[in-house]
Amino acid sequence: MFAAARTYVEWHNRFREPKIRLEVASYFRSPVAELLELQRRGAEVVLGFTTSDTGLDAASAAERLKIPLIAVSASTSMLAGKDDWFFRVQPSTRADSSAYSRFFRFRNIGTLAVVAASDNAPYVLAFIRDIYVKGSPRMLGPFLLSEIQRADDALAALDPDGILVVGPTSFSIWASQRATKLWPRAELFLSLWSITGLGPQEYPLLGKPFLFSTAFSPLAISETHPFIAAWREEYAADVTFTVDRTFLALELFRLAAEDVRRGNATSFRESLAMSRHIEGPGGDVIMDRYGDAHTHPYFFRWDGERL
Repeated sequence: MFAAARTYVEWHNRFREPKIRLEVASYFRSPVAELLELQRRGAEVVLGFTTSDTGLDAASAAERLKIPLIAVSASTSMLAGKDDWFFRVQPSTRADSSAYSRFFRFRNIGTLAVVAASDNAPYVLAFIRDIYVKGSPRMLGPFLLSEIQRADDALAALDPDGILVVGPTSFSIWASQRATKLWPRAELFLSLWSITGLGPQEYPLLGKPFLFSTAFSPLAISETHPFIAAWREEYAADVTFTVDRTFLALELFRLAAEDVRRGNATSFRESLAMSRHIEGPGGDVIMDRYGDAHTHPYFFRWDGERL
């Protein structure tokens, strides 16, 4: 996220107004110390917190300190629909679960084995719950990685139609390899969290064709987009979900700054809470007055060679 933010600020400051000053603070245990430090340095808005567990803590801290916070993802539905100081450019797990439920029906998935990481519980539990309440498909698990590593006969006999892996990228690569070996007939689905750090060059690491849904389309990336050109020049790397969402978060800040020009934290909060259409290199989002993002989901299948 930092690399994308730095590239955005350098690109923006070369060509556009108002100029943006980027301050960086490290997050360790409590977000309060980080937010206080950034306030001391004159930050008017804070950008950060990519996971739902840190996002929940940071949203509470931002409310107490009265400083607007824009999250790149932190998509748990526990943070949706609140009139607070927290904003995000990624739709909630409630929207993700609706997309995945339609996806499962389209692929005729009757039973779904869920393999989930044990960390970032606000995202994992909200995403699984939001799928479960839709009523389809029938869910098995969630299973921890340690459970499917044992690969006993009872687990193998479950023989699900689909596998859903929910976790960070490194966990998802390992869990996908183990789960598809245990249940070779099942189609493999990855959560949004699983693919946030993956570019097309890393897809073969999953070991099998897989499907996923996301608000970000890697196929929509335009090489002529000025920010993308700046990113490629700096890093010669794939444009991942995190790069795209960081761009959208900073665009939201820029639009609010144009409205406020010189104001205080309350003025920024009021501007950020306006409904907006933000154009991004990998897809657009609509922001509502609660700081929640809305968009149409994309559905993808990587067939082992192409997306």
